[in-house]
Amino acid sequence: MLGMKFRGVEAGALRLPFEFTSDLNAAGGSVGKTGTRRRPYGGEKDAPLVPGRLAPFKTFLDPIQGDIKLTRLEAAIVDTPEFQNLGRVRQLGGAFLAFRGAVHTRVDHQLGTLAVAEQMVQAINLNPRRQVPIGTTPHVVVRLCALLHDITHVPFGHTLEDEVGLFERHDAPYRFADRIGANTRIGRLIRDAEGAQVHQSVLRTLQAKTDADIAQLPYPYAADIVANTLCADLVDYLRRDCFFTGLREDFRDRFLDYLFIPHAGRPAQGRLVIRLNKKDNDAEVRVDQMTDIVSLLRLRYRLAERVYYHHTKMKFGAMIGRAVMESDLYPDRDKLYKFTDDTLLEYLRSSTHEASAQPSWARIASRRLANALWERRLYVPAFLFRVHGKDDDRGDAIRAQLERTFNRTEEAGAGSAPHAPGPPKPTEAAIAYTDWVTELEKRVGVEPGDIAFFCPSRKMQRKIWEARVAYGDDSNIKPLREVQQGAHDSLIEDHARLWRFVIYVHPDYASIDPDIASDTQLAIAAAFEQRWARDFPTLSPIPNELKLVATRERAVDRPDERRLLFATYRRRRGRTEPDITDLEQDRIWQSWSTRRGGATETLPTYDEYERAVADLKKQ
Repeated sequence: MLGMKFRGVEAGALRLPFEFTSDLNAAGGSVGKTGTRRRPYGGEKDAPLVPGRLAPFKTFLDPIQGDIKLTRLEAAIVDTPEFQNLGRVRQLGGAFLAFRGAVHTRVDHQLGTLAVAEQMVQAINLNPRRQVPIGTTPHVVVRLCALLHDITHVPFGHTLEDEVGLFERHDAPYRFADRIGANTRIGRLIRDAEGAQVHQSVLRTLQAKTDADIAQLPYPYAADIVANTLCADLVDYLRRDCFFTGLREDFRDRFLDYLFIPHAGRPAQGRLVIRLNKKDNDAEVRVDQMTDIVSLLRLRYRLAERVYYHHTKMKFGAMIGRAVMESDLYPDRDKLYKFTDDTLLEYLRSSTHEASAQPSWARIASRRLANALWERRLYVPAFLFRVHGKDDDRGDAIRAQLERTFNRTEEAGAGSAPHAPGPPKPTEAAIAYTDWVTELEKRVGVEPGDIAFFCPSRKMQRKIWEARVAYGDDSNIKPLREVQQGAHDSLIEDHARLWRFVIYVHPDYASIDPDIASDTQLAIAAAFEQRWARDFPTLSPIPNELKLVATRERAVDRPDERRLLFATYRRRRGRTEPDITDLEQDRIWQSWSTRRGGATETLPTYDEYERAVADLKKQ
């Protein structure tokens, strides 16, 4: 497809005006007109020379990583529609509603990850105590993997996959085959420029998720550089997210200077290792480097606490999750690839979506949620459940049942294989969600789309510390979690404490006073607790920890369910019609109660309520 030439280099052949040692040529570098070496990609002054396959062709200036230089192939990949679409997909989804600068995109992060991966390769090759250098072909593979590691993302991807659980994760292996396989636009670019072997190496590296998979790769360390515990992906997004959210946080990445790849036959052969001993065969450990590494991983938790699970972002996640689920886009995730963040919201609000084959109540629900998001009318909590500590066995049992019921990521094998033949089908979790939320809406009297659930996976995007460190000497290589087990376990518990289940309701039904619950909020909490007791009688009752609701629930004069329903109907009618007085509301209630015998459990529909209001107005 491409008659690819790299500035006088054809099919990977290297043409330099001077002779250099084979070691330098193998490792890579670039040459100025006078024959002096210049720094490739911001490397050290004595960095090895860049061969033609890695020759810089295009430069982007990035606020985090500085000059990011791309090869001709990488520039061609960046210019594909599939890649460019990610330039309109925000890295942090709905976080910009609270952190107004958080509008950086997936493309920004993918380019930044490429820059960090290049730094890591240079650090390995320049390490005076290196064991295995990274040659030209694996160098190309590492850079392409870094550039393409997020190519499978859709708008609001982490929200829809991890926080709401509508879809399998973006890094499911078959997703990469769909986006960069041999017959795709990007796949053909790689095959034409670098050959089928490099293309397969890139694809397999991005698909590898377990140690067994990584061990079968031609360059196992490529997977570690791009996507392990301490990797190019992490280093870039921590700095980038801190910068654009306005959090004045940073970390030292000096550990990059101590990366090495063990020789064949040595422990962890072919994998990326951080050397923490000061000298060869020296038991003395670089305590400062260990501290820096742990601090970096603690920063990741602080970002999760402050940004990734900020209460505003959680509201956004619950709302966009249900809006997509009720649309004609669900459950086919592939339909989302054609959208950006803004065009997805526009579609959900549009008449095109209204004309879809979805049931009318689903279209109404999806459109109402999308309109509320567009106007930043964020829903308010009506119910909250959390687990208190690792010893809260009762809470853990309730959490596990909530996840099994409402979050598809807890379903066995989710995302591990392609869809079965035929159109995708809604998950059991999505079916249960729809059943519960529509019953709640009917029971408390709100409109379709006025209630949304937030039930993330219990993992809360935590990372197990699998990075390998040489602790004591190069033969003593262990996972970081074993070397720093106390710090690791503490952070895992901290991530677990971020988990919560929340039911949100449209702000029209919230009390003006934030410290007092509205009747609708009370009704939602009561109805959910009753449904829970009915469906899961062997489990403990699910407590509502929302203080504003709990305060009113203990009140002596708490109205019964029918009065709560009438109060909700009044708020619902007030959206489009003049409000009725308290006296008129009471007269409607008395009339209804008398007509139905007072003690009946039958509740009026909203249409019946509207007729009663019309009859009252005629009197």
